Amino acid sequence: MVTGGVNNLSVWIPDLTAIEGSRYKALATAIGDAIKQGNLKSDERLPTHRSLAEALEVTVGTVSRGYAEAEDRGFVYAVVGRGTFVRGKDEPGMLQIPEQDNSIIDLSLNLPIKLDKADDLATVMRDISRRPGDMNKLLCYQPDVGLIEHREVLAGWFTQTEWRVNADKLIITHGAQHGILVSLMALTRPGDVILSEGLTYPGLTAITHQLKVESQGLVLDNEGIIPSALEAACQRYQPKLLYCTPTLQNPTTAIMSLERRQAIIRICQQYNVLILEDDVNGPLAEIAPLPLAALAPEQVIYIGSLSKSLAAGLRVGALVTPDAVRDRIADAVRASCWMVSPVVIEIACEWVRSGRAEEQVAYQKQDMKLRQAIARKKLRPFDAVITPFGFHVWLMLPEPWRASQFVKEAEHRGVLLKGAGTFAVGRFEAPHGVRIAISCARDIEQLEQGLDVLVDMLKAGPEPTLSVF
Repeated sequence: MVTGGVNNLSVWIPDLTAIEGSRYKALATAIGDAIKQGNLKSDERLPTHRSLAEALEVTVGTVSRGYAEAEDRGFVYAVVGRGTFVRGKDEPGMLQIPEQDNSIIDLSLNLPIKLDKADDLATVMRDISRRPGDMNKLLCYQPDVGLIEHREVLAGWFTQTEWRVNADKLIITHGAQHGILVSLMALTRPGDVILSEGLTYPGLTAITHQLKVESQGLVLDNEGIIPSALEAACQRYQPKLLYCTPTLQNPTTAIMSLERRQAIIRICQQYNVLILEDDVNGPLAEIAPLPLAALAPEQVIYIGSLSKSLAAGLRVGALVTPDAVRDRIADAVRASCWMVSPVVIEIACEWVRSGRAEEQVAYQKQDMKLRQAIARKKLRPFDAVITPFGFHVWLMLPEPWRASQFVKEAEHRGVLLKGAGTFAVGRFEAPHGVRIAISCARDIEQLEQGLDVLVDMLKAGPEPTLSVF
């Protein structure tokens, strides 16, 4: 931290008239805004308490409280005997995380839109730190399924208008991937067969490989799994589980109709097959039927997560389980990690309680609406499936493009994608399609640049190759 900037005294005077709330909090907000806008520079000394109080026509105590609030929010730092200095928006940290190459346009990862959540995180951690009794409790071992206070908050988050999630049935996990892992640990053994969409989340394949469980892919249409294909596979393989994503399926973006969901449930009930329902994208969809778990709670294990809607780094998810398997899955959580960190869960729950979580999801939806409109306009001449609020686009390639060839050529031109083969289960025959993760682009401008590259490729077609023997 530079402290020699004492002579660099700021003449900055904020306008607080448009900022709601108490004057001292408005001052802290104004400092943060000025830093983001570049009007206050790193290590610049703020006006003295008395001079700013006179300029704003407030008490010295109000300025002192405002500076203290700004310090709590991480905007400034105080040096005894010298004054208050701007911390700056680009203050270097200790974490040496490689930055993405700006020459690469990454449309390969299904990530939430990059938002500046530093202030939200700092606020919630400060609020938690002011409750020492809770802090000490959070630093102790807790039940494997999670604290009841946390499960109640998360149950409320996953609850929909016509579906009430029972906190007693909820088990907290390290995200959706961990939820899949512990479910399969509890309910399958090496050599067992599970079913899934023929194209599905690659994390499932990684888990089945580790657990030596065989997975069989099912044929899809524009609603997801075809019931007749499911029934035939149940008769042939006697599977233990069906893993599926009924809402905003990865990678096809399909959403099952209510009738299709009911048909899938009836078949699984007939053949005594439990359903593992992945609903990580559920909070993003504004129009979708009820989850399978709401239609058949004793037949379905529901997977929810905050990774797509809030922050992947929190690694907070949850399972809503039938009574018959709850204890077995809880045992698997204990065996894999004992418990999810209560401190991290409290951060997520405080975001939900405070309303910050809803604000972040609303922003995600607003930005995705704009990104999808751009994708829809640019890809209109092609066979692209763009489902409202989904993080990705499913593009079927025109002949003679092959998916692997298209992905390789796009990478050569600086755009990263995922081909259908990445999502294929076992030897399921993947179509010549690609997933375009429009949420992954750094901003709208970069998304447009990436899509323009892909459109040029689609119009031009692949370069012919010649083999000489």
